This record gives sequence, structure tokens and C-alpha cells, in this order.
Amino acid sequence: MGGEQSAEEIRKRFAVEQQHIRQYVGFVVEKTLIDEERVAAVSTALKDCGQKGLPRRPYSRIREPYSENELVTLMDGVYAATAELRSEMIAREIRATDETHLISMPTGLGVKHPELYSKWTKWFLDFVNADTTEDELEGFEAMATEEAKLEDEPGIPHESVVKVIADAANRAKSIVGKTRRSHLYRAQQLLRDLTISSRVVTPEAEINVLRQGFILLMTAFDAAIFDLMRVALRKRFFDLISVIGKTERDSVLLKDIGAAGSFEALCEQIIEEQLKKRYIRDLLFLLQSPLGVDCVANSSDEKHIHLIELVMRRNLHVHNRGFVDVKYLEHDPGKPPKYNLFGLKLGEVAEIDPEYWGRANSLCEKCVTLVSLWAGR
Repeated sequence: MGGEQSAEEIRKRFAVEQQHIRQYVGFVVEKTLIDEERVAAVSTALKDCGQKGLPRRPYSRIREPYSENELVTLMDGVYAATAELRSEMIAREIRATDETHLISMPTGLGVKHPELYSKWTKWFLDFVNADTTEDELEGFEAMATEEAKLEDEPGIPHESVVKVIADAANRAKSIVGKTRRSHLYRAQQLLRDLTISSRVVTPEAEINVLRQGFILLMTAFDAAIFDLMRVALRKRFFDLISVIGKTERDSVLLKDIGAAGSFEALCEQIIEEQLKKRYIRDLLFLLQSPLGVDCVANSSDEKHIHLIELVMRRNLHVHNRGFVDVKYLEHDPGKPPKYNLFGLKLGEVAEIDPEYWGRANSLCEKCVTLVSLWAGR
């Protein structure tokens, strides 16, 4: 049974995984932090689109993260702005389709007189905007044509100047339209980023970072405990297997012994079958009793029952989106729920807040350390 990881190597592996999970949580929190500076940038982008900005706080709190209540108000503004932007973007796309005839140089003379074309394009950009209508654009063309009569363009007939002006009018209208659409797309992206960031800190959200970190942590913890139990069984097979397997279903048939081919293969087969039929909660109970392994420090704040609650809460987040169900509230008839240590109610979100996140890390780290000492002896 050589080649497998030792108990100490498994402990170190878990420590590295735990460190990376903690760093991941910190990284996501830092990168998605919503503060006044970020909200101001989104408001500016919205105003560039002609929209009103988001609800703002005093400038003195520019670096302070938004509280949970403030986020609710902020996100109401974000959702409203997103809906307005979406409506305008749809209208813009329809208008762009309807204005396919509005090419940048309908007469083609603009390219032949680039300096004059550039001059009149800049002139029109002082007048037109994304909402300028066809009639308004024709009015500006008429103004430009009258103004051009007062200017001398050596070597260019007035009829050609009029055509260049027409090209410039269309070019200016195209530029402001594209600029407006660009502003709309940028504002939409910033609003989308803000929405994602808010969900990172929303307790019941599927991408809440502490929730995701907790699931990752418990997955690594699960793997470490199973691997440590496997190490212990391989080292002390006869001492432990009779304690773990006590029912008739755990008996080994003679035909299975013959099929194994070797004693080593038989032991490995029995170990894997025993582990395969158990959940992490089963192993934690086995370790506590009958194996007598101290999985936690057993202080007033950290007891074996807290480990079981961790596993049950993990199941809520993996299988029930974090909402408390009857399985979590399992209890003996006439007695209070055995593992509901935090007084959660049916249907309530079993939130992973910073305090609980810290407790989970501490419990898992100590448990893996203590079990690795037992498994490796």
C-alpha cells in the first residue's frame, strides 16, 4: 500500500488549499468593493448618456464601503437606471436600422476636399447631438450653406461646397450617434458590474463570496478527512476496521477474498467500500466515538457539535441554496433541534457572515491538524 500521501502531507495540502481559499475571498471582496468613488464613476457614465445619476452619499464618505441598507437603496437606483438604458438602447438600435441611408458621405465629395470636409464636420458637431432629428439636421445644413456663401473657398465651386456640407452634416450626425451608443454600452457595463458586486455581498445570492468560500473550504475539509481516515486504515487496518464495520453488511464473502487476488488488494478494497458508503458527518461521529479522537479543542466556543453544524450548513448551501430546511432542523421528538446552534428558522437563510466564516476556518484547521496527528501515529 505504498505511494500514498502521508497524514502530514495531507494536513499541509489542506493548509495550502485553505490559504488559497482565504486569499480568493479577500481578493474578490477587494475587487468588488462598492464605495462612493465607484458609484460616482457610474453616475458620470449615466449622465454622459443623458440619464440621471445614482443616489449619492456625502463626499466625506468616498472611501467608506456601502452598508447593507445603503446597498438596497443604491441597487434600486441601479435597477431603474438599467431599465432606462435598456429601453434607450433598443430605441437607438431601431433608429440606427431605420437610418441606414444616413451614410457619412452621401455625395462623395467630402473625401475629395478633406480640409473643407473636416472644417464643416467640426462646425456641425457644435450643433447636432444624438437626438437631432432629420428636420433639424436639414435646418443646420441650410444655416451652413448660408454661412458658406460669405466665405471664399479658392478653386472650389459653391455647388461643390454645398455637397461637402451635406457630407459633413451626415458625418457629424453619425459621429454623435456612435458616441452616444458607446456611452450607453459603457454605462450598461458599469451598471452590470455594480449589480454583480452587490450580489457578492448579498447573503442569499448564489455568488456571495463568503458563501462560495465556505463551500470550497468544506469541500477541501471533506477530502482531507476522508484521505486521513484512509491513511489510518491502511496503517492500522486490523485495529480500526472492526470498529468501523460492525454490521452483517460489512462482512467479507469468500468469493470477494478470492477475487481480490492479494491480501493488500483485499484490504484496499474493504477500505474503499467502507469509505464510499459514508458521508463526512459519519466519519466525524466515528472519530469522536468509538475511535475517541479529539477533533476540536473542546473549548466553550469550539465543540464537536460545531463541526457537525458546519457540515449540515454546507449541505444547506449546496443542496438548498442556503435556506434552512427540515433536515437541518432534525431533532428528537419533544426536544429542541440538536444541531441548530444559532436558532435559525425554517426558510431562513443560513448566512455565512464574517464571524461564521472565521469560526469555520478555525474549526476545520484544528480538526484536520488533530486528525492528522491521530492518523499518522
